[in-house]
Amino acid sequence: MKKKSLKIVCALFLSVLATAFFYSCDKDTDCYVHVTTIDAQSKQPLSDTYVSLIQGERTYVTKQTDANGECTLSLHAPALMNVVAKYEKVLENNTSGKFYYHMGENAVRLIDGETKEVTIEIDRTTDPLSQNDRPQLSE
Repeated sequence: MKKKSLKIVCALFLSVLATAFFYSCDKDTDCYVHVTTIDAQSKQPLSDTYVSLIQGERTYVTKQTDANGECTLSLHAPALMNVVAKYEKVLENNTSGKFYYHMGENAVRLIDGETKEVTIEIDRTTDPLSQNDRPQLSE
């Protein structure tokens, strides 16, 4: 009788342990950054701004902001990243084919399963910067 009771207790203990193990494996470990881009002078949202997570020379993800100047980027591992926003400056008679933009940036520390809120102000009164191509959007 004691052996049967011990087997039942062991089986229950193992099933509880296995359930706890498998439940912990479903934990969301992605890191998220919710970005809002605004004009530095008017404080109004800037839509269609290219926003990227960058570390050193490597760009991990790039998205465009919506009509409210917002987008959410995600990364699969914790990291210290730069959040860079580029707002396109349309120049009349631009025959160079270059992408002209105003830029703002901020740094963020990404932690597993957390969403960080970041607001980036872009000063559109300064001279625009340029690069050869538009940023490539991530899928």
